[in-house]
Amino acid sequence: MDLVLLAVWCFLVALGGGLVGLVLGNLRLPVVLLVASSPAAGAGANIAISAVAAGTAAVAHIRAPAAVVSGAAIGFLGGVVGLILGSLRMPALLRLVGEAPVRAVGTNVAVGFFVGIAGALGHLPNAAPDLTPILVGGAASIPGALLGSRLTGRLSERELIRAIGVVLLIAAASMVVEAIAR
Repeated sequence: MDLVLLAVWCFLVALGGGLVGLVLGNLRLPVVLLVASSPAAGAGANIAISAVAAGTAAVAHIRAPAAVVSGAAIGFLGGVVGLILGSLRMPALLRLVGEAPVRAVGTNVAVGFFVGIAGALGHLPNAAPDLTPILVGGAASIPGALLGSRLTGRLSERELIRAIGVVLLIAAASMVVEAIAR
């Protein structure tokens, strides 16, 4: 039953993330940890699932990614905590780099793919990511990310910016709740 929950949750997270260019590993991580053998293995699995979702959405969004350099510091921090932190990259792409929202969505998930792969590989020497959550979560994330990324172009620029804002607020609120609950 936990794997079904993981699959459904990964699909929904990838759907929303594919739509707005965020991989949202912070929303997925608590459910991955439910099926993981250890927190470290779960963090590695979450990063790998993030890579699958980001890579899938990036295929639909790829547009000669700009501002990859800004992902280096965010990528390092994300690797440490088990997140690819696209929620930090997206505002930077929109405000600091000045990317158009549709282009920022594609760029963010493309960068997220590479950060996710690097982060998952970085976990191998210390705590190999759990394969079961990667397979279940990754398989469920593929259709969600594809559907979400296809919906991006159907939104006006204003609607897309609103959707990005709403998803970022949900992600931030979930982190606050999780921090308070611990």
